[in-house]
This record gives sequence, structure tokens and C-alpha cells, in this order.
Amino acid sequence: MKAYQQEIIVCIVVVMATILAVWFFFGTMEEEKTAVQTDLYSLIAPEPNALLAVNKPAVLTNVILKHQQLHDIFSSYLPDIYLSILQKTPSMPSTLFSFHSQGIVMYTHADGGFDLLIEKEVLKPLLGIYSPQKTVKDGITFTYYPESGRQFFGYYQYQGVFVASYSKKLLESVAQQQIKNKRSITKELDKTQQLADIHAPLNLIVPANKLDLYVNFNDSLQWRIHDKWLLADVFTNEGKVCCFGSQPYFASLDTLYNQMADTLSKRIETVFPQLHITPEIYHDDNMVYYTGCSPM
Repeated sequence: MKAYQQEIIVCIVVVMATILAVWFFFGTMEEEKTAVQTDLYSLIAPEPNALLAVNKPAVLTNVILKHQQLHDIFSSYLPDIYLSILQKTPSMPSTLFSFHSQGIVMYTHADGGFDLLIEKEVLKPLLGIYSPQKTVKDGITFTYYPESGRQFFGYYQYQGVFVASYSKKLLESVAQQQIKNKRSITKELDKTQQLADIHAPLNLIVPANKLDLYVNFNDSLQWRIHDKWLLADVFTNEGKVCCFGSQPYFASLDTLYNQMADTLSKRIETVFPQLHITPEIYHDDNMVYYTGCSPM
């Protein structure tokens, strides 16, 4: 009788162990699947002024940011906390930043312990003077670290995505979009981001209006690029930092493209005076391509 009971107990233990193993395996697979399949662009908060995709954080932190003039450019637009996260997080996955009038939002894929790693390596050393505040809303835990000047750096991690911002309004807006599976990105912006080269270290998307690109035909006519988004793939090459972009080619405007390339280079240098850009332009039957490089 005892042997029979022991056999039953062993069978139960084996079955339970098998169930737990299967649950753990498929649970882990599902979490990884969620992280891989989540499109960061689908989470963008409403009405961005610009987007920066960091496809290769290691290139940004170990190559580009090592040069002081380039570091100055990024630090003037990205607060130190974001650069610290990129620099101090091993194997940092691709990361997206959206820029808004209310602030900046950071989005990145994350596994189960990513938020704990960020807290340990970045937030506590930099902001750990005061204990963080935690709130739960619609099943999502928001963590806010107080900073000087009555600022709070907030973040949450949900369904394989880590989102952070100094703006509580933007942070909660992104969370609601994620919960409701709702996209705020416009068709034009979505179409533009799909053209980005994900193999480039960085992709920068800005409204054409911000660069004020135009060429005068004569005293009365003017060709202007406006009401659309401009995409630039940023990469390094032989000690230079370069940006690459393209636009539809029209043979009737052939003589104007070189002028537009010069104008674009000057506009970029106006925004980033640390750069000294040498432009190159070429075209095929359908597209005109611009490359501008500046010594690092």
C-alpha cells in the first residue's frame, strides 16, 4: 500500500513539474514575443516635434559621444539622465525618443528586470537622495524620482516596453495608448519612419518647416519644402559624422537640387554650429540623395 501511495505521489510531482516547466517556457516565450513585436513608433505620444531613433546605442555612446563637439550637441537636446541610461546600461536595446513641447519621452524594449537595472545603475546613483514615489494606475506602476527644481523623472515598464519622461502628462498618455492599443502617430509621419534605415546608428525625423528649406528661382518665384517630415540616417565614416536623406526627383527641378543641398547644409550648421558640413548630392530616375558629412 505504501509503495502504491509513493508511486502516486511521484506521478503527481512529475506532472506538476512538467506543467510548471511548460508554463515557464511558454510564459518566457510570450514575454519575449511581446517585447520583439511591440512597435515603439506605435507608442509615440501625440504631436511630436521631432523623433530620434537610436538603433545602435553602443555606436552613439562609444564613438559619437566620445567627441566633445558631438557630445555637446546631444547634451543640449537630451538631458543627462537619458544619456546616462544609454551609456551605463550594458547591451542597451534600440531606443526611441520623441520630442514635444511638454518634454521628451524615451521608449525602449525591456525584459523583466530592465527597470531594476536602470534603478540600480543610473537612477539611484544620480537621483537616490530621496526615495521614489510609486503610484498604480490601470494596472501600471509608475515610479517618480524627485529631482532639484521640483522636477520628477518618471518611468514605467509594461508589456516588454520601458517608457520614461520628466512629463507626467506625456508618460500617462503613452501608457493609455499602450493599454488601449491606440496609435496617435499620423499617416505622414508613420510613412516617413518606415523609410528609415534601421541599420544606421541613428535616425532623425524633423518637420521640414523647422529647417525653412527653400530656393529662389528668381525675384518672384520660390521653391520650398514644407508641410512634411524629413528623414536623415546618421552614421560615422572615416572620422566623420554623416547624415543621409532622400527626396523624390523631378527632372524639371534638376538645376535646383545643388542649391537646396547647400541650403540644407547651412541650416544644419545654424542649428548645430559645432558642425562644418560638406554636402554631396546625386540622383537616379526616381530619387535625389543627399549626404552631408562633418569631421568629428
